[in-house]
Amino acid sequence: MTMTKPTPTTKKKLDWNECVNFIEEKYKINIRDYKGKHDKDYYQIAADQLGYDKMFFNGKWQQDPTIDKAEGRAKWNEISALVATIQPEYCDFWHLICDDVSNGSYMTLNMEYLDYEEGDEDGYPVWGVEILKMFHDEFKEHIEFYGIEFWVEW
Repeated sequence: MTMTKPTPTTKKKLDWNECVNFIEEKYKINIRDYKGKHDKDYYQIAADQLGYDKMFFNGKWQQDPTIDKAEGRAKWNEISALVATIQPEYCDFWHLICDDVSNGSYMTLNMEYLDYEEGDEDGYPVWGVEILKMFHDEFKEHIEFYGIEFWVEW
């Protein structure tokens, strides 16, 4: 019996960046800021709602010289408190899913998280499950065992 020397095999997997671009375009989302925390200037919106529209310019705090520092600080605190109630949370899918990913490596997107009950401490938040479902629906033919393996490179 003649033995042959093994040769390397090549894995052909989905490219993460291409898949993300596809999902974002099709569903009109940004997986790095799913709820749009950085889409608007919430400080300007809050200042306008409180009638302090002259205190902001291009999103930067401008201390009105006609008011003293204590009054300005009080207004800033009022604006900040309102921002905390109107600005959505920062929802970055990449930071939710990447645990130990290196540049130029494979990563498995675990589809088992679709089976968790809402609020389960081991599961994803609702917004994370929504994005995971998009990946599942678009690339389910690539599921192996419990997830979809992607080539990740940045």
